[in-house]
Amino acid sequence: MLRTTEQNTLLNAATAYMNLLQTAAILELQRSNVNVLEVTLRQTRDRFTAGEVTRTDVAQAEVAPSRRPIAAVAGRVELRHAQAQYQQVIGVPRRRGSRPPPPSIALAAHARCAIARGRTEHR
Repeated sequence: MLRTTEQNTLLNAATAYMNLLQTAAILELQRSNVNVLEVTLRQTRDRFTAGEVTRTDVAQAEVAPSRRPIAAVAGRVELRHAQAQYQQVIGVPRRRGSRPPPPSIALAAHARCAIARGRTEHR
């Protein structure tokens, strides 16, 4: 039972951390997408002025960025939720920009040992 509790705690910690990273990455992509949509809108308006596209094309280009503020707000809410879950599981808030160290090469050398031990101890 203690091992199960330990495994669940470690899984919850890893899940909270990865959810936080994923949510932050999605929010950053949304922000980047807003910039792309604004550039596209400017280009479409310029092309309309030059007579290359129709007013419908401009209207469609105008709609896309108008939806982004809603997505950005939702993304920030999801990020705060992920931060709160992380703090609840880990016990302290995540420091900005902190990432775990990369896995050591030495860990790979002991993979067979770890697998064998897991098979014998967790049946």
